[in-house]
Amino acid sequence: MTNSRIDLLTAYLDPCDVFADIGCDHALCTKHMLDTGKCRAAIATDISDKCLQKARDLLADYAALGRCSFICTDGLDGVPDADEVLIAGMGGEEMARILERRIPHKFVLQPMRNVSKVRITLISHGACITQDTVFRADGFYYVLLKGLSAESFAGHAEEYTPLETEYGKEYRSAAVQEYLAYELDKKLRYAEQIEAPREQDRIWKDIRLLKEALGYTS
Repeated sequence: MTNSRIDLLTAYLDPCDVFADIGCDHALCTKHMLDTGKCRAAIATDISDKCLQKARDLLADYAALGRCSFICTDGLDGVPDADEVLIAGMGGEEMARILERRIPHKFVLQPMRNVSKVRITLISHGACITQDTVFRADGFYYVLLKGLSAESFAGHAEEYTPLETEYGKEYRSAAVQEYLAYELDKKLRYAEQIEAPREQDRIWKDIRLLKEALGYTS
């Protein structure tokens, strides 16, 4: 069975020695890294032991060879250093909470919502976001961020404008503009349905920011 999101997500992962999949759930990304030889060893973690058991079952052969270990933990707590860390499929607020405690040396992040909270956390800790893009799978858009911790990055942290904080440094790229146009259309349709003044204010603030990012003059 194919999974377009997983296929596209794993294309952004680089070959490495030790790979860590944080909040792995089914551990399909870990399996891809091991199956394709893109890593020598892997660490799969999840806060739920029930979810982690799915990873243990899927990767039992690799575990028997000593190439995969499993840790039931909250985020990166107690996880040994890895050459590349993936955190994918969770909300941005939860991801930011994890990153507040520790920024991996090299990371690939795919938050499902509240992406700006992840950017703000990375920026505040001096991390370098080397790629900030969008991919589409099975009719849905997914934001992806790659980068390095402050300790692993030799340069100086970049300044971010409010638009860049909200939508990333690459918000003018074709892929991100397509995503922003989709989000604008969705929010405009939602704005027609809501009546609560506070929610109206919030959604129209989002709409104005999206229009600015898309270069609308009115």
